[in-house]
Amino acid sequence: MSTVHHSKFVLLLGLLSAISLLFATDPVRSQNAGVEAASSVPLFRHIDPSKKDPKFKAYRVIRFAVTDDFPPFSYRTKNGALSGFNIAIANSVCRTLRVECRFMVKSFTGASKAVETGQVDAMITGLRETAKTGQVFSFTRPYYRFSARFAVRQSTSIASNDVRTLAGKRLGAVAGTYHAQFLKDNFRYSKIREYASLAKSYEALRTGAVDALFGDSLKLMFWIKGDRSKNCCRFAGDAYLDPQTFSPPMAIAVKRGNKKLLDLLDHALDRQQVSGRFSKIFRQYFPLSPWLSDKAEKPATKESAS
Repeated sequence: MSTVHHSKFVLLLGLLSAISLLFATDPVRSQNAGVEAASSVPLFRHIDPSKKDPKFKAYRVIRFAVTDDFPPFSYRTKNGALSGFNIAIANSVCRTLRVECRFMVKSFTGASKAVETGQVDAMITGLRETAKTGQVFSFTRPYYRFSARFAVRQSTSIASNDVRTLAGKRLGAVAGTYHAQFLKDNFRYSKIREYASLAKSYEALRTGAVDALFGDSLKLMFWIKGDRSKNCCRFAGDAYLDPQTFSPPMAIAVKRGNKKLLDLLDHALDRQQVSGRFSKIFRQYFPLSPWLSDKAEKPATKESAS
């Protein structure tokens, strides 16, 4: 396999299983087992229970740079109010730290400059941590990680998404994406069909031109639940995770070296996980689980998918 090694590929099937392996030694996991079971939201953060709490008085106000064109993470409501998953996470962090939250709406590039110049203290924009960004910013540990899933038509008998089940099936993805490459590398016994845009790939699935469509879990989720899908489709199987390509983490970024603020933010994000608040916030903004098959997601008939 040119992109994803076989040993890693085995671990990709079922994101929750992968997360369980990552945090198998985390003492906090057992404390949160009930929370996770109820919410179907994996625990993304390893928490060290022996770590001392940071000094809360280091900040009285935390100024966040955010964008307002990144739904469902940060956007404007019809009334013009700032909303979204990232906004809710930031507000919850501030409540935990008992500080005031202030938001400054910027473009994606403008947010980075605002942190660099000290206009704001942190940004929660989905900026990816790389060797280059790490030279300018320090990042909290991830509070979320993207995943990928297969969507199929409601009438198909496909209930799983493993290589054997999908052998011989027509699998779709958007051309030039990591998702398309993943299919080529790992589903060699399937018929891979690539499409020029998301819209064309969605229509291919809806009309039956492909048996399954592979793509970003969140984008597929909102299409499945939206009007344009005409209730045609559902998820099949659990999510796939590949941290090097289509599963980048989401974290809060601060100016490089600002350890006081970084420690505060990580502490507050840990508390969101321990208390179950993170799961509650997630469910407010996402209509389905991007990771796990829901019990209601069952084939409607035994119609062949081939």
